[in-house]
Amino acid sequence: MTQEIVKKTSTAIAIADDSDPFQAFADAVAPQHILGKLLKFSKGDWLAGESSEPVDHNASFVVGMHAMTTGWVRWREFKPVEHAMVSIGSRLLPPRRDDLGDNDSSTWETDDRGDKRDPWQFTSYVPMIADNDGEVFTFAASSKGGFGALGKLSRTYAARRRSAPGQLPVVTLGSGGYAHSHREYGYVKTPLFLVTGWTAASRFNETMALAGYDFPHGNESAPPETPTAPTAAVKRDDMDDDIPF
Repeated sequence: MTQEIVKKTSTAIAIADDSDPFQAFADAVAPQHILGKLLKFSKGDWLAGESSEPVDHNASFVVGMHAMTTGWVRWREFKPVEHAMVSIGSRLLPPRRDDLGDNDSSTWETDDRGDKRDPWQFTSYVPMIADNDGEVFTFAASSKGGFGALGKLSRTYAARRRSAPGQLPVVTLGSGGYAHSHREYGYVKTPLFLVTGWTAASRFNETMALAGYDFPHGNESAPPETPTAPTAAVKRDDMDDDIPF
């Protein structure tokens, strides 16, 4: 039983398992999107986990690009309550925003600035493992800066696997930025992945399996095709780069 689309599920990248019926059941009713610790970029700092522990910028990570998902996350009271995601590798497009409901802006909750906020936020998740000890993380992007970082990394990955399929990027964490159009916000820092090398995807898959996550195999060499996100999906201000889990 393989799920390519994670349809509106309450809480919780869905990993398919074709051998264990109990794993398949778990994936169907409670798919996981955040594997290991949440890795986020907040105001120039890389932080991990519920306690927002600082992450060493010199630390290396293997990025599971073949397991990246993208789509929509529905928020209620600053918590994710539903997901409508697709695997990038499936070549499927995520649902259109208008098809998800909650289209009446008068019913939307307000953000910390008092502005109405669409409960459905376009988001991408990509799992990563620490290069030194195999600890599992998931980077979540829902802002212009986050998508920019993943887009640049995806182009590098796509170019690499044309000549060397079955490899994944090894990165360190950096930051870039730009001058915000509203001067009061000044210079806005954005996340950046610096590719320092490459490693076999099988190593990543085996490490994830040892950590208890069954992973899809054999699709690492397929030519990439990135789903086209609605324009509104990337309009979120980088001042709100935090994922309010």
